[in-house]
Amino acid sequence: MSRGLLRIPQLRDQLQRHFALVLLGVGLLLLLTNLGNIYLWQDEAETALLSQRLRQYGLPLAFDGRNLIRQAPMDVQYTEDWVWIYHPWLPFYFTAVSFAFLGQTTFAARLPFALAGLATVLLLYYSVRRHFRNQALAMLGSSLLLFCIPFLLHARQCKYFPFAALFTVAVLDAYLLLIHSDSRLARPYLIVAGFCLFQSNFGAFLPTFAGLGLHFLLQRPTGRQFRRVLAPLVLLVVLAVPWAIYLQTWARGRFVFDIYRFVGHLVHYAVYVTGWVFPWPLILAFGFCAVSQRMWVGRQRQILGLYVAVIGITIPFLSATFIWMYFSYIVQLVPLLMVILAATILQLARRSRVLAWALTVLVVATNLLHLFPYVLPASRSFKWASLAPRAYLAETDALIASAGNPRSDLAGYLYELTHDYDGPDEGVALFLREQAKPEDVVVANYGELPILFYTDLDIAGGLAAYRIGEVSNPEWIVDRIAGPYREEMAKLLASGDYEPITIPYADILWGNRPVPEYHKFATVSGPPYVIVHRRLN
Repeated sequence: MSRGLLRIPQLRDQLQRHFALVLLGVGLLLLLTNLGNIYLWQDEAETALLSQRLRQYGLPLAFDGRNLIRQAPMDVQYTEDWVWIYHPWLPFYFTAVSFAFLGQTTFAARLPFALAGLATVLLLYYSVRRHFRNQALAMLGSSLLLFCIPFLLHARQCKYFPFAALFTVAVLDAYLLLIHSDSRLARPYLIVAGFCLFQSNFGAFLPTFAGLGLHFLLQRPTGRQFRRVLAPLVLLVVLAVPWAIYLQTWARGRFVFDIYRFVGHLVHYAVYVTGWVFPWPLILAFGFCAVSQRMWVGRQRQILGLYVAVIGITIPFLSATFIWMYFSYIVQLVPLLMVILAATILQLARRSRVLAWALTVLVVATNLLHLFPYVLPASRSFKWASLAPRAYLAETDALIASAGNPRSDLAGYLYELTHDYDGPDEGVALFLREQAKPEDVVVANYGELPILFYTDLDIAGGLAAYRIGEVSNPEWIVDRIAGPYREEMAKLLASGDYEPITIPYADILWGNRPVPEYHKFATVSGPPYVIVHRRLN
């Protein structure tokens, strides 16, 4: 017994020395297991198809002479010569490289993003350890991120989300290195990290650097510090502005400021954060710790202030400028929130390791702390939609109701990793691959991009209604229940002799969408089932 007790400090020291390897091993398991099982859904297929065309033509083309990629009919998504400008291109390059080595498969499409998610966890660990000089905080913060299920879900998507998170952490790491050291690598590090963030998600670029700039000015920098930071920022602007003009970064949505939308979006993001990431009770505890001068002082207080500044600017920026409001837009903030959460837990548990473990287990394995105040009758009875007839306010009410349901996302996630998932995109793609001929035309009012990725058939319709009104008597019609322009689809079906074929896949919207209030960890059973209509003559 005494020998065993003597070995406990040794084991703890070994764990601390090799913790990055532990993160690597667990991260590979959590992020790569069953990665290719669930078929790409609409938005993922968009990225995969553009990456295919980048590899084939040297540019991410929206149109390849036969099929068009377009999901936002009211927005500028490509140039006159079909070059895609709706998103920056860095994720397309990584995906194209993955396709070149592994083939054009679901696993290959998602692999770069899963690895970017893992790299985010590792970089966060090293960054916190270096700048906070606190091994416990680095270990707990990176562990909380690694077990944050909304983050993992987004990292397992063929979409820019984990790259935005990775380069947000990198930008802040480089900035702190720049102001706290004389490293020659700090300036090029900040330039590269900043440009990669812009090329991953320019919607995250501006508020991140605005938060960084606000934090820098509040520190009352010396002339030397000011010059040291200004030079890489000027070069970064020189690199980013031409791309910002080419990508028409201002042409995103039909923006007219609406106070109801702004407030509704703020509430929506607050529910996302407190209902799935950083529960209200611990936010209040963090606020108490922050105002207490005894809790965090010096550099630790300064870095936490940096994280708060970036979060505090990003969420209002997104609420004021974006029409839509999804958890996907704030994935890059999750690593910062996890460090703040870890710092709060460690402060609350300074005299009790049992309390630290209890809080950590509650946050990771359950949503018991996240339920407050959404489980209270007052929260459930009040309806934001009663303030104004706005659809997004009704969405906020639905989100609050979802946040108030007890659950274990960790249990659901582990189930997803160990079981097969069958969704409508898979069902339609498998059916058409078996039944359709290469020259056949398919009209689908939703899910057309997964069909194109997995079958390479001639596709019309989609969210942009491409060639609707031009195509007559297509061989196949896929009329999804929640898809748009139902009248046009009904006219197409009435114009010929079509046989409805029911396939045993539930006709649910969005497929494998990662937003936490929607994501399905297990196969959804029908009815209603997906119906594919085949032309008989």
